Amino acid sequence: MKKKKLSINRYTTTAGLFIACIVFFFFANFTTSSIVIGKKIVASKELTVNSLIDSIESGYTEGFFAKLNFVDIYGGVQKLMNKNVVGDFDVIRDDQGRLHLGIDNYKITSFNSDLILEFQKAAGNIPILYLHTGNKILENYTTFETGLISNKVENSKFIINYVRDLGVDVIDLQATFQQEHADYSKLFYITDHHWRIETAFNTYKNLLQIFEDDYSLTFPNKNQIIDDNNFEFIQYEDFFLGSSGKRVGRWYAGMDDFTLILPRFDTNYTAYDYNRFQEPLDGSFRDVIISEERLSDPAIDTNRYTSYLYGDYAKRKFVNHDGKNNILIIEDSYGLPLSSFLSLAFNELTIIDFRLFKDSISTLIEEGDFDVILFVNQIQYP
Repeated sequence: MKKKKLSINRYTTTAGLFIACIVFFFFANFTTSSIVIGKKIVASKELTVNSLIDSIESGYTEGFFAKLNFVDIYGGVQKLMNKNVVGDFDVIRDDQGRLHLGIDNYKITSFNSDLILEFQKAAGNIPILYLHTGNKILENYTTFETGLISNKVENSKFIINYVRDLGVDVIDLQATFQQEHADYSKLFYITDHHWRIETAFNTYKNLLQIFEDDYSLTFPNKNQIIDDNNFEFIQYEDFFLGSSGKRVGRWYAGMDDFTLILPRFDTNYTAYDYNRFQEPLDGSFRDVIISEERLSDPAIDTNRYTSYLYGDYAKRKFVNHDGKNNILIIEDSYGLPLSSFLSLAFNELTIIDFRLFKDSISTLIEEGDFDVILFVNQIQYP
């Protein structure tokens, strides 16, 4: 009697390997997490049911053995299975190989204009400009596998038209990309939702031209501060694992290269950033703008993008003693590198993040003596 051959395909092998990894990590975590949990229980001043549960939860998280390696293996399995949708639409890979945090399959039909109207009322004759950076889903470029539909492009157009109807000047960055025939593959990070530092740098140069042409602002040092030859472009290869990449690991889509752009010329700043410094800090662009810790930290999951301005805070002000004019920027995290570069041109640059800022808008504008107000993405109350 002929014996049947056991058929083993790559999915069976992959599943077996993944199960073996789960078993290994279970026993490894049981040991390491138990030690951390035990220490937390002992350190607890008063042992109650709630404190016991908190100790177990936090102890397991802190003691998770090789957490990133586990995510790497999980993502590697997803890649072997050629999956473009990971988890419950947690991460989606487009046909161009870029990762997205979920997918917007809804359509925006309303807009909260309260923030703009408050600024228009308080600003008086100060010009207001809205920079819509868009997102990684680029019209006539980004595509997804059959069945996945994103309405991000349509939603962006809705917001842009609404803001224009309110009488605010709008820069649609995606339209700018099309006009300049930009290389779409190099505009955004693969593993993160943000634009590349180089994209923010080019946008900064375009903005200075717009400020001159449309708002009659002058920058005596403009030729110096927009010339690529006057900047250092420091390349870090396989250096940045973005917000999407952290959910699927390095084996799924690799790591992004990261470029640090710094002025070669002398700069003279005073930073009023009480989130980081107890007193005003005098120094160069690199001293007050760049987080050396985010660049030197060996941890794979360090957020390199926040090497510029250290991340998001409610309010801060930078005085460039060689600049001219004052600007108020209302931004989300997209604005971190852009505001950093704009500080090279302006005398006073004030940054607000309305996810954190809770003070009076009218007082802010009265005290600022601003020549222009720039919204970067953040155009509605959160």
